[in-house]
Amino acid sequence: MGLAVLDAVPFNAEPSSLPDLTAHYLTPKSLVFQRNHGPFVLLDESQSIPVTIESHISKRISPRSLLLSELRQREQVSSTVTLQCAGNRRKEMSTQKHETEGLQWGSGTIANCLWTGPLLAPILQEMGISLDQTVDAEERQRWENAHVEFVSDQVCQEDERFASSIPLSEILSGACPVMLALKMNSDDLPLEHGGPLRIIAPGLIGARSVKWLCRIHIRSKESQNFYMQYDYKKLPPCADADTKTDWMEKTPALAHFSLHSVITQPEPGSGVKSTVKVQGYATSGTGKRIASVQIAIVTQEEGASEDAIKDDAEKSDDWQEATLVQDAGSDSQQWGWCLFSLDVNLEAHKAQSKIALISRATLVDGTRQVKKAEWNLRGLEHCDWSVVRSISIV
Repeated sequence: MGLAVLDAVPFNAEPSSLPDLTAHYLTPKSLVFQRNHGPFVLLDESQSIPVTIESHISKRISPRSLLLSELRQREQVSSTVTLQCAGNRRKEMSTQKHETEGLQWGSGTIANCLWTGPLLAPILQEMGISLDQTVDAEERQRWENAHVEFVSDQVCQEDERFASSIPLSEILSGACPVMLALKMNSDDLPLEHGGPLRIIAPGLIGARSVKWLCRIHIRSKESQNFYMQYDYKKLPPCADADTKTDWMEKTPALAHFSLHSVITQPEPGSGVKSTVKVQGYATSGTGKRIASVQIAIVTQEEGASEDAIKDDAEKSDDWQEATLVQDAGSDSQQWGWCLFSLDVNLEAHKAQSKIALISRATLVDGTRQVKKAEWNLRGLEHCDWSVVRSISIV
């Protein structure tokens, strides 16, 4: 069904149908959400990508420029990675207390794609950037505290260009195996998704996977770009429009997205038969495998709040295990989402006027999805149990 447009200029859109989104393990281009702070960028194929090392990090490191043709000649790695906007499910959070700031995203600002390109870490190591014990101790300390800033060629609303940064140590250690992505789902990276070159930062919020990449800088501190310092921060519940700027200055930037699950089918308010297939997605920014997604069915009392529905579900001893579909591989390098499904028999609930379905996920290390996420002004990281309300059995 394509995308539902939330904002035409700059262009921001998410899938209009959640069931369509989770009908595919790899998200087709037509269903990949689009999040922009400015217009699309047309980059010349011959444009070089300078990697600049600032002098206060190390004077012995010379800048290096890489053409797209050179990047294509390097070893290519393919990895299934989920991209997720930090504002995914913001619309739900707006129902908790009062409306949050920003575009009112549903649960579709997430996409699971196969990305291909060279890894960044080997390029940095070739330049002499290393955390190895053989490096001078003082210089190694500077590298350990350094940040890699990725600069887009996209002209933005709140800054000259969009930029973001990731700690260098995470990239070199492999904790965040950053890729210079040239392909998406085996095709050349589309213009609207950052082509010809973007960053893919597994496990981190989508704002760190910078599109239309044109410059990379190694800096002694985090990027000072507006979108790193004054956006994409999870403020405390007490923060409001008047105190937002003060809180932004003392709140750390969001990095890894949290464990969560979302039911995408059936949809709220729908009529279903006595046997229904419950489907959805679960994901975590830790790289750890999803071990379990459980589904509960509860009677929805007249006027019941979402919190009351969750309380009823928590007391239930009838949580059912869903079937999971996710990449094979290690339990600690699982960067793609997990799709879940469960055929639920609702025969015992036919006498009830309305029911609700709830999902919760657990990782292999025992970490559980939080029951209730704290409201925050920017509506970020809404990662609590998924509740689908007002379902009727027809």
